[in-house]
Amino acid sequence: MTTAKEQQFLQAYDAHCDGVFRYCYGKVLDRQKAKDYVEKTYCRAWQKIGESGGSESDMEIFLYNTATTVMMEDSQKGFFSFNRAY
Repeated sequence: MTTAKEQQFLQAYDAHCDGVFRYCYGKVLDRQKAKDYVEKTYCRAWQKIGESGGSESDMEIFLYNTATTVMMEDSQKGFFSFNRAY
């Protein structure tokens, strides 16, 4: 039996994982880095789920904003440059 937090996380993963991956891949043009960023994004999502009790669209916005933040943090560390043409 899954908890409400687990259920919300799984729903967010199923609904948005592919899109978040495509978004990250479009920015970094590296499949492995994109996978790493998606993983970091969902780790942060796990920590935040249940705090706000927001809607599905709020979760989608949160995931994309978090993915952007994760990539920008690595960019600032010099690990990659954004593909600005995307």
